[in-house]
Amino acid sequence: MKLVAILWLMVMGISSASGQGNAVKNVGVIFVLSDSIYQNHLGFTIFENFNKAYPQHDSINVIIKGLLNKEIKEIKGFNACTIDFSVNEIRDMIENHNFSPVSAYDIIMIVKDVGTTTTRGYQSWRNKGRGINTEARNIAKIYANLGVELLNTSNGVTKAYDLYSQSYELRNKAIVRIKKKYFSPGENRKELSNEKLTDIQENLMEMYRLQAKVLFDNDQFYKTVSKIFKEKK
Repeated sequence: MKLVAILWLMVMGISSASGQGNAVKNVGVIFVLSDSIYQNHLGFTIFENFNKAYPQHDSINVIIKGLLNKEIKEIKGFNACTIDFSVNEIRDMIENHNFSPVSAYDIIMIVKDVGTTTTRGYQSWRNKGRGINTEARNIAKIYANLGVELLNTSNGVTKAYDLYSQSYELRNKAIVRIKKKYFSPGENRKELSNEKLTDIQENLMEMYRLQAKVLFDNDQFYKTVSKIFKEKK
């Protein structure tokens, strides 16, 4: 386990010994995963730009949740389970500073598809959920970017991070996959075929497997956990 993780466990132990809390934190988990595959096309002119959402295989989110739950169970000091609350309900609790509905949990952890950002010159825009960015130049970028938002129910402090800020090696393998000459001539300017949608989803599943392995096993995760207990709102 990494140094930050070890230090976090030490802090948990000290807190428990001083009567300030339990060594094991009860964590309620909420998943907010994309229900579509998005295509964001950047043409030669703004008139050629388009965005389209495509249906995805029914099992994708079930598999992703399974991968994530497996890793969540491995987090030392966490007793985690999925809870039946929406993100909007949690936002209302934060706004009203009323966490009694989730008082059984020390932490609420929202695991979500954050999307990515595309920048062109002075312009930048968010790419929703998961999917593919296509261009007139026949360069495609398959993207997925998981993030975590943590809420301390005792003080209302929230902190978030996502994987895009991790190493370039991880980013190129698991967050944005660049595919040169991915389409046949002219195909890159059109809506996606069923064949391409299948290939994109296969790539995405490989990317999510890699992301699940590191989402909760990195310094940023343990630092974020520490921050929500150290800071006051």
